[in-house]
Amino acid sequence: MIVSMAALVLPSCNSTRHLKEGEYLLKENEINFTDTKYLENKGILTDNLDNAITQQPNSSFLFDGLNTKLFLYNLRYEKYQRDNTNYQVESKSVEAPVIYDSSTIPQSIQYMEAYLFHQGYFYAKVSDTTIFNEKRKKATVRYNIDPGINYLIRRVYFKDIADPEINRIIQEDFYATFLRAGKAYSASLVEQERVRLTNILRDRGYYYFANSNISFQLDTVNAKDFMKPDESIISDAADLVTLKKEAPRPTLDIYINVDNSEDGKAFKRYGIHRILVFPDYIDRSDARDSTMIVKKIDNTTFRYHDYYVREKVVNNHIFVRSNGYYVQSDYDKTITELNQLGVFETVRGVYFEDTSRTGEGIDWLSCAIILGRARKYDFNLSWEGSTGTTYTLGSGATASFSN
Repeated sequence: MIVSMAALVLPSCNSTRHLKEGEYLLKENEINFTDTKYLENKGILTDNLDNAITQQPNSSFLFDGLNTKLFLYNLRYEKYQRDNTNYQVESKSVEAPVIYDSSTIPQSIQYMEAYLFHQGYFYAKVSDTTIFNEKRKKATVRYNIDPGINYLIRRVYFKDIADPEINRIIQEDFYATFLRAGKAYSASLVEQERVRLTNILRDRGYYYFANSNISFQLDTVNAKDFMKPDESIISDAADLVTLKKEAPRPTLDIYINVDNSEDGKAFKRYGIHRILVFPDYIDRSDARDSTMIVKKIDNTTFRYHDYYVREKVVNNHIFVRSNGYYVQSDYDKTITELNQLGVFETVRGVYFEDTSRTGEGIDWLSCAIILGRARKYDFNLSWEGSTGTTYTLGSGATASFSN
């Protein structure tokens, strides 16, 4: 017990012994909110703001002051200073002392204000105060944050969409939007909506449509104009109650732009013509190799070097189907389930435009599913060593066998 207590005390006592005159060990960064009235998700905000700080103190264990990795570094300080490529240093099992550097603070403030801006706190201000402990040669940086008031979403509009079919699809599914009236604005919320809209269109045949085809414009409005529920395309009864309660808070309107790509393909709808499956793919020549074994199920063609797995088994886990529109979620499900079979070392799919089929009002793709054959039997032996400071040192071997 005496030895254990000594081990707990020593890291604290020796943490600053190698510092030069005028140097301070960075003890901690403090996040201090000067106003929390309109603060939402304070815990998440605090964690993310802390992560935005450029200079972080040495990692500690259990309670403040127990910098075990720093203590271990100081035990062999001269050696690690001479050799910073040492395994213990590179693996971060030991840590050099983090010396307080005031030049990092302006950048940290910039990052923190940018993060708050993206969370809807458009006028947040961050200042800093550094507290020095001359006796212990340690410094604490306190970031004082006045977040201001984060904006609420008032209304959402779509700017004119050139393609009427895309406009119809988006409007039909807009009931599931993340951008609800009365909800606090954040960049992550907008990004969720961007991904949602993109996934909808990619599931309806728009293969080349991407997140980059959607952009957002924000228009802040006066609080006195906050309540115009009849103009909101997404308000419901619950939203209106929220709006009334939050009326004094500033609001914004969001305009969504849906644009075609430069090559015009983003607004093109694609169908699936053929599906090619290579269960033991080697290289591109497999597509033309006349010696390969060919099996067919409907419009899906299997090409083998070695017929080692039945095509029906593989086909049961392929959800991409010919003679229908391209559907992104079907492709994702196919890749996931083929991986879960455990028969293939690699699984990937490649779509290519197929000009052998034309007409019918859409363009056509074919899909090649490329599978790398896994070894039937696999034996693996690994050796693990433990160097932790909170558990017994040791090592051990782990063996695994798979069929």
